[in-house]
Amino acid sequence: MIERTISLTNPRGLPFQVDVRVPNEQRTYPVVVICHGFKGFKDFAFFPYTSRQLCAQGLAVITMNFSGNGIGDDPLNFTALDRFEHNTISQELDDVAVVLDGIASGSVLGAQGDVQRIGIMGHSRGGCTALIKASEDPRLRCVVTWASPAALGRYSDDVLRQWKAAGRYNFVNARTRQDMFVNYAYVEDLQANRDRFSLDLAVSRLTIAYLTVHGTDDESVAVDAAHRLHSYARGGQAELALVEGGTHTFGTKQPFEGSTSALEQAIDRTAAWFRRWLG
Repeated sequence: MIERTISLTNPRGLPFQVDVRVPNEQRTYPVVVICHGFKGFKDFAFFPYTSRQLCAQGLAVITMNFSGNGIGDDPLNFTALDRFEHNTISQELDDVAVVLDGIASGSVLGAQGDVQRIGIMGHSRGGCTALIKASEDPRLRCVVTWASPAALGRYSDDVLRQWKAAGRYNFVNARTRQDMFVNYAYVEDLQANRDRFSLDLAVSRLTIAYLTVHGTDDESVAVDAAHRLHSYARGGQAELALVEGGTHTFGTKQPFEGSTSALEQAIDRTAAWFRRWLG
């Protein structure tokens, strides 16, 4: 397996890094792009392990940091909270577009990436971003979500009032105890793109295969979200994979201490899906 990290820049001039993993054989491979969730990053918990497992299945795998995820020069800690504060879904979609453009041009994978066989996967809120992109970019052939919400912007009226009045809202990181503010521009971006960011519409518009993976014991996003997402999809090209006992991170934590039965189930279903639809 060949692994490397490269730096990219989005149209807003913001840099971000992606990890590229390809099997050792020198040939062309189907490609999978992996998106992390809110307060996530490419080196969080199960992402490196999962990427390597998918790569071992004959896939070229790109695990990306979003440009506004709060990760700077330190790959494991949030040291760029100013960028986190000003992140939006539109910005994340721009980041994914840069990665797809890099695959198409050869600047990310060279000749080892098959531009006709690209899939996308997202965890938690990254699943929302992946679904929106999959619904509008014809370069993507299939999509997988792990523990994804069924809607964006489900905030109480009280939170929205406080958010608008202060201009930002504090989403304290339970793991690191850091204050992680998000600017009200995030809400304005959702409001300005209601139809585009509507997940029921995005999933119903999919013309590609969609696998929904969700743990039955998810403490952050109830498993009902998976049933809802699956219900929006077209018949025949959509499957729902429930992981019995799986939590939001499939029993893993940061720092990663090893795989779990739940994670292995999620990886196995995901690898089989990408092999099926990317060939």
